[in-house]
Amino acid sequence: MDDALISNPETRLRLRTQLEDLLQEKIASKLEAKLLAEAFLNSSSRIALVVHKVTGETKLIDSEDLVNQPAFKLELQIKPFSKEDENKPLRLRAEQAADSRIGMVNTVAKDVESALLSENFKMESVPISGTDWLDELAEFLTHPWTRVVLIMLAITCLILEVKMPGISLPGVLSAFFFVLFFWSHSQFSGQIFWLAIFLFFLGMILIGVEIFILPGFGITGIAGILLVLGSLGLVAYGHWPKNPDEWVGLGKSMAPYGISCMGALVSVVIIAQFLPSMPMTSKLFLKPRDNDDQPLFAEDELHQGLAGLLGSIGVAETSLHPSGKAKFGDHWLDVVSDGGFIVQGAKIKVCQIEGGKIVVSEVL
Repeated sequence: MDDALISNPETRLRLRTQLEDLLQEKIASKLEAKLLAEAFLNSSSRIALVVHKVTGETKLIDSEDLVNQPAFKLELQIKPFSKEDENKPLRLRAEQAADSRIGMVNTVAKDVESALLSENFKMESVPISGTDWLDELAEFLTHPWTRVVLIMLAITCLILEVKMPGISLPGVLSAFFFVLFFWSHSQFSGQIFWLAIFLFFLGMILIGVEIFILPGFGITGIAGILLVLGSLGLVAYGHWPKNPDEWVGLGKSMAPYGISCMGALVSVVIIAQFLPSMPMTSKLFLKPRDNDDQPLFAEDELHQGLAGLLGSIGVAETSLHPSGKAKFGDHWLDVVSDGGFIVQGAKIKVCQIEGGKIVVSEVL
């Protein structure tokens, strides 16, 4: 029984009621059913199977009540059955449940197929439920050594991102490792819906960083889009496809989201086409000049001076990713790299002048 479920008072009460009803179908005594249901949820419960010294009658009682019933003697300690079971909720073994004195099950099968055959079911007619890959992933991530490695990788990637800004990949990996760590150690571990929510918000944050902070379009934006699409797929289908039919089902589940994306793109194109001409919104947009041949500004001394910088050698006074400050002689200027990341102190060369923008490249 999941400790997170047991620790919740409302869930605990509901589970106990359901267990009592289920156990009473197998055990005639309501008192014994209530005792077992509590033991499944309470780690401090102690249950004993006792037998009447004269009649041979057997029943389940609280171990502490044995001293108050001198006519009965201890036959079998049900909980704890061994030292490993001490201070743990009841884990009833198959041989215990099948014991005729307890009578919870009719027989013990060696595998699922044998159990189905004993109840006259066909194997192919019964869906088999088992642990999903997410349950196995959560169990793997909560292992002590995996936990150490996961945090180590997350912090290492975070430090690399701080030391080498502009690369983006270490920062994305660090955020992903932290999400996996907190998900696997929360009460939601193994639940695909909550993992999808965590991945969706991480993806949206990465897309926001790509749009509003980082220039261009790179690893951060791509990772954000993939995480958002992956989270939608997890919610739409519920588990990872395991056979061709399930892959087809995933495609059918994702089709509405694809239609939504296409509809959004078409809507953006239509809005961009007609919004500038609408009376209420036309003032939000800059209109092109009527006479394209007439320059907006006369070329002044500043532009002439910038043109003279072409080919000049200077030093990057700040890191360029891609914009920053550079020094040419005694002059400090705002410059933009030609695409690559340039560290502070690197020697640079003016390779292009675009209006008032100075484009530089690193001199290797």
